[in-house]
Amino acid sequence: MRAGSAIPVALTLLALFTRAEAQGVNIHMHSGEGYAADGVLFEPATGQPPFPAILLIPDERGLTKRVTDTAQDLSAAGYFVTVVDLNRGEPPDVAKRSGEQALHDLNAALGFLARQARVRHDCVGALGWQSGGIYALKLAAADPKICTVVVQGAALPNTSLNLTSMHAQVMASFAGADPTVSPGGITAFGKRLAALGHVSDLKTYPQAAVGFDDPEDSAHFRPVDTEDLRARTLTFLKAHLADRR
Repeated sequence: MRAGSAIPVALTLLALFTRAEAQGVNIHMHSGEGYAADGVLFEPATGQPPFPAILLIPDERGLTKRVTDTAQDLSAAGYFVTVVDLNRGEPPDVAKRSGEQALHDLNAALGFLARQARVRHDCVGALGWQSGGIYALKLAAADPKICTVVVQGAALPNTSLNLTSMHAQVMASFAGADPTVSPGGITAFGKRLAALGHVSDLKTYPQAAVGFDDPEDSAHFRPVDTEDLRARTLTFLKAHLADRR
């Protein structure tokens, strides 16, 4: 596990200052037939296309402040960000989604990105929270265009998930107080990725519980750990998505 690192004050202030400049637009993403997946698009306000593109995949709670804040941060950093609403506009306590439906909507979002002239098509990122992180890994295992995956607060993927065809580099962050995740399991996951030739950045936040990076979860929110996670995410995406050639 990596030791915690200090967060540059300038980076934090830049994120807070530029976030307000990024505004999301509701979109419908058709996959050719069937339901048009819902989402929110955040485009960079400055810079020259083609932009690096990334899918954001929420957990069962849908489009929370944590998700939209992350989308705004990434858009301000120059990413073409598509947030996929797997709840299809329904509130979390009403939405009923299956794994098949979720993958349909995520593939519709990938199809949407493939039709955008302002984005790079050779390399797409996927970032997900909890169950969304597992979907990000599943997408990467099925689509070689997914070159970077960021998993935040998810349980470890089942060993039955075949990652042998995955081309993505993986960053994953875990809550130390999450009873579903063990240090041994994280080590084994890292060895599994290394054996497949993937760069990985796996880190556990020892005092954190699930939701530590969610400002709306007052019982578990940890600002210092959240800023560290944000800085790591931006650094990892820059190295393996934005600067990838």
